[in-house]
Amino acid sequence: MSVQESGGEPKAGLHVSLLTALLVFVGVIFQHFEIVAVVGYPLTLGALAAFVLLYALTSRINRPLFGVVISLIVSMTALAAIFDPFHATPLGYVKTLGLCLVTVVFWLSALSGLEPRWPGRIDVAAVLFLALTIIVVLCALQSVLGFFGIETFFNPWGPFQYLYHYKVWMVPGSMPRAQGFYLEPSYVALTMTFLCGALLRLRHKEIATVVITAIGLLLAGSATGLAVFMLMVLAWGLGKRGRTVVISLLAAGAMVVFAGGYLISRLSSAGDSHSSANYRLIAPLPLLKYVLFHLPLGRPMGSVEQVTLEASLVNGTDVGTTIDNGLFLLVFYFGWIGLIASLTIVIGGFYWVYRAIRSKNASAPLLVWLTMCMHFNGGIFLPEFAMMMWLALALVLTRNLDPSTPHVPGDSS
Repeated sequence: MSVQESGGEPKAGLHVSLLTALLVFVGVIFQHFEIVAVVGYPLTLGALAAFVLLYALTSRINRPLFGVVISLIVSMTALAAIFDPFHATPLGYVKTLGLCLVTVVFWLSALSGLEPRWPGRIDVAAVLFLALTIIVVLCALQSVLGFFGIETFFNPWGPFQYLYHYKVWMVPGSMPRAQGFYLEPSYVALTMTFLCGALLRLRHKEIATVVITAIGLLLAGSATGLAVFMLMVLAWGLGKRGRTVVISLLAAGAMVVFAGGYLISRLSSAGDSHSSANYRLIAPLPLLKYVLFHLPLGRPMGSVEQVTLEASLVNGTDVGTTIDNGLFLLVFYFGWIGLIASLTIVIGGFYWVYRAIRSKNASAPLLVWLTMCMHFNGGIFLPEFAMMMWLALALVLTRNLDPSTPHVPGDSS
């Protein structure tokens, strides 16, 4: 049920059972806790929790829509493999297509909103806030102790760390970039901004959420994360009334003061062929141009590593094996259809942000995150990332979370 906050503004809420709350917490924190490799694919505890959580929070699905979309994707990717057989391998195709279809299932499931199968008394917002706080505390330990050359809290999962251990760059007299529980700083930034958007959508400890997220992002040092967060804070304030508008502008201004120089230096490094900004924004463009003019249906599923190796794209001091931008990856695998989808995500996303701000809807910051989140990395077909996108979109589309609605989905009271 919606309750009244002390300040008089109604508070949205989603209440679930203890089991569902644990799944939410594990799904967020343990995204990069690898438990086993299945046919060479690293399966994480977070991914397992995500699949069960999808069932726990989704009561209805549109089966005909699922069938049509999945059939179209299988047909399109099969044709792409036929037209580029040199880069098509059975294992790579099947594995990547499977991950893509899992992601599509998560996305389409979000259209039904969130409907807990096991309602309870635990507020999902409280669980998300706890997860955000724990992540930022760990980031603080990593950076502060790293200032003194202590790496103890980095790579917290030890032998169970997903894929590989994060290589900490220690510079005497400065704080190293924090990774939290995840593979690298950009992913912890992705997770923190997701949690921030979700909490603002649920109107839970909004000012504390913004402050804690800002601290975490400064510790992670992710330029993309900081830029997206600034947009989220602006959308949050413009979508509110009264003093919150001033607070959001002050928060965004403070971020510009603290991180503006860093952001400018990171973005200006896009012209440097050895920078991560170049690898994410500039280096893949020739590959995409070739796809659009020579392979309009896209490259075969699973071919990104082979193609990027052939192109000798430089990621720092090493040769890259990925396209580190989700929107670019859509173009790479789906050609002109992927380009249209990418443009639709960005243009349509900001249109809905504008609509949400005008209607004073709490979804505006989360819509900013949904519009921009694919810029963080190229792992858009991973179940851990799909889980966050599903939860974000479902929170936007769940009308019963709005204060004007008399009950929470699944609440029979």
